[in-house]
Amino acid sequence: EVQKLAPEAWIINYANPAGMVTEAVIRRFPDARFIGLCDMPAGLQWVVGRLLRVDAHRIALDYAGINHGGWVTRVLVDGEDVTPRLRRWAAVLGPAAALLPLREETGTVRLFRAHGMIPDPYLRYYYYKDQILRKLLRAKKTRAEHLMERVQQLYRHYAEVARQERPVLKQHRGHPAHSDLAAQVIGAMAANRATRFVIQQRGGGAVRHLPPEQAAQFPAIVDGTGWTPIPQPALPREEADLIARIKASEALNVRAALEGDRRLAVEAAELNPLGAPQPLAGKVVDELLAAHRKYLPQFR
Repeated sequence: EVQKLAPEAWIINYANPAGMVTEAVIRRFPDARFIGLCDMPAGLQWVVGRLLRVDAHRIALDYAGINHGGWVTRVLVDGEDVTPRLRRWAAVLGPAAALLPLREETGTVRLFRAHGMIPDPYLRYYYYKDQILRKLLRAKKTRAEHLMERVQQLYRHYAEVARQERPVLKQHRGHPAHSDLAAQVIGAMAANRATRFVIQQRGGGAVRHLPPEQAAQFPAIVDGTGWTPIPQPALPREEADLIARIKASEALNVRAALEGDRRLAVEAAELNPLGAPQPLAGKVVDELLAAHRKYLPQFR
């Protein structure tokens, strides 16, 4: 519909699972004017800015991977690589690193110490799977259930604000960078102001260990003409292999959704590092398809 009604318009997507949404769009609509976003890199810039007492706009990240699965290989302040300084701090900070997303309890600092790169916080689910699973099983509600409640609170807040003469929005989720990111990207495009962001789009070789035709997450220069990727250094073998496997699973999931193919969905569940072998993988897929049947008519 966008291509038909507003062919010059760009879609800036925040919706999760953002990486798979981007993958689906570039497969189904190869020429779509589309940019996927995640606030994690922008949030990290905000955190590092607080740690170093500099404006987040002076910070740039080298990032290689996919949405919710990648590594910040370098942190630059006005072009200076401050990653070695952050590594020294990580060695001594421990639990004192109480700023999201460098909190010790997420495992982020431990992974930073072990790998020398700052992980996307979601990588903790893969590196500390058993520990996190035990914690989740003890919890009364899942994170998704908590977020659904908070989103409903947010919608009620929006409705209240809309009725006010002088509206003031509260920060219900994330950090200041969460709400600013999309506006900054749109502003850079509208003003034709070349600005560096971490985005999701077809990798095109910018992330070396992933197929160039598939969606990846990487830095790019965004301006009025669109986006230009900034090629990233190769990740070490161990980290690259894990991300490649996650990406392969996501790509299969996207194919399954576009083609309505249960077999591909089961293969994706088996391939994912958090997945399970048969027959459990098939059972999980069937239960998900049954629960969401009205949204997935292609599987009937």
